[in-house]
Amino acid sequence: MALFTSTPKSKLLIEEKVTLLTLDSEDEDFSSGYDSPVHISDKDSNRNCQRRLQIEQSSDDSDFSSDESTPLEYSSSEDDDIGDDDDTDSVESMKVTSTQTLVENIRYILSMPELCDVLFIVGPQRVPLYGLRAILSTRSRSFFVMFLKHAKEAMKQTKKKTKKTKQAQPDKNNRLTIIIDNYDADIFHTFLLFVHCGSIVMEPSSVTGLLCLATEFDIPDLRNACWDFIERCLSAHANTSLLMQDTFHYGDHKAAQKLRLKTISTSSTLLKDSNDSRNSVQDSRNSVQDSRNSVQDSRNSVQDSRNSVQDSRNSGQGSSTCYGDLGCFSTSSPFFSLQRPINFLPQSPAKINARFLLYTRQNHDNVHFINMNDYTDITNSEFSGGRPTKIVSHGFLENGFDMKDAFLTEGDYNVILVDWGGGSKLPYTQATANTRVVGALIAKLIKLLQERGDAKPQDFHIIGHSLGAHIAGYAGERTPNLGRITGLDPAGPYFAGTDKLVRLDPTDATFVDAIHSDGSPLITLGMHIRVLMYFWIDLLSCNTLN
Repeated sequence: MALFTSTPKSKLLIEEKVTLLTLDSEDEDFSSGYDSPVHISDKDSNRNCQRRLQIEQSSDDSDFSSDESTPLEYSSSEDDDIGDDDDTDSVESMKVTSTQTLVENIRYILSMPELCDVLFIVGPQRVPLYGLRAILSTRSRSFFVMFLKHAKEAMKQTKKKTKKTKQAQPDKNNRLTIIIDNYDADIFHTFLLFVHCGSIVMEPSSVTGLLCLATEFDIPDLRNACWDFIERCLSAHANTSLLMQDTFHYGDHKAAQKLRLKTISTSSTLLKDSNDSRNSVQDSRNSVQDSRNSVQDSRNSVQDSRNSVQDSRNSGQGSSTCYGDLGCFSTSSPFFSLQRPINFLPQSPAKINARFLLYTRQNHDNVHFINMNDYTDITNSEFSGGRPTKIVSHGFLENGFDMKDAFLTEGDYNVILVDWGGGSKLPYTQATANTRVVGALIAKLIKLLQERGDAKPQDFHIIGHSLGAHIAGYAGERTPNLGRITGLDPAGPYFAGTDKLVRLDPTDATFVDAIHSDGSPLITLGMHIRVLMYFWIDLLSCNTLN
């Protein structure tokens, strides 16, 4: 371990081994940034994408060790033209580098909170992480502006305290605290190590978060390294699904959106190549079939080709699963398309664990959980078939408890909240598949309420947000004469541009209105304010239309 002592002249003394090099050797400039992707050979590209990419910003690739002293390097030379043969003195210049020791010491400082002057509170678990203000502000313009603003505010506070008392004591813990809510602690910790030490271990599971951080805090070398790693993963067709799923974890972050579009483009290209290959196999099969009667050897070859073609055809049809009276669900067309390059079967109703919470003005604060397996449950509840019924379905990573009070204040309704939190979790592609089962469950509930609660289908109004809008569509598809569906900001990814059987469309209810008001980019079907109305009016029965 390198030992440090303080001298009167404030020199840093390091007990190290030294290695002599001549001045003619290659000059080593240690950069704090990511220079190029040449650290990764094409031979190892696939393996590195599947496991991890080590980016070292020092020219020395050896691991840091705290048990042994890291060698210093210096070079020296003598000027042969200075002095004569009798001179015993020589003019010597020396270059000393100890990048590893410097990085090792910074890591040590970061592990001791009392030596750090910046505190980050990170993630939902409120994990404390520490940093050095000088390094952060030097490496990032964003941090520099943040710290400068804090310094000005601190100076104003100091002046106010000075006016109140001449003996104001300085703050013993002048540490800046920054709240980081949008990132996981382990991702942000890796980011801090890179900013301070210039070394990082990059993996497919962390590259999306690091890319968003590098973009948000303006770290160009890390941003370039992330794109380098992503390009290699996509070119090797490795971890494409994982990269796509992680982009939804970071929502509308511009870097995540850019990566999402790039991943979709790559997946679409792969799907097109797969279709071309399937057509080519079919042509080969026809050709082999025509030559089947030529000779016995050709006949055997034809049989082998036929089996191969059948396997390809079966793989293209997708897989399916059935859940009792809810029916069967398949990943074949139209649920497999260019808009849905990565597809999953829906999980079981038990896994999704959808719950139906009934509220009325009679039990405003006492929820009644509807049990669809008990036919007497409806008659023993506060549900009334004479009242209109509002069914509310939430979206991705949400819950359905926001609208209940508003509806009951506005009118005398049966309000049923659909809580399918067990099926709306990451990854997003699995959540989109689960919406089909939730829609089937809602249709089953409506049928039960008609049979046991004397309700009429035209009195039902299903309101769905995001993925919940398409759940409403699946329920309406199974419920004849359903009164109304309202889609609030219907989810775009995996639904925009698909067949009407896949998404919410005007045929799913008597009245279907879709309201887009999220102001999101086009990939989520949003404009600044967009309201789309689909409806049918019997003009013969209307004298006046307001």
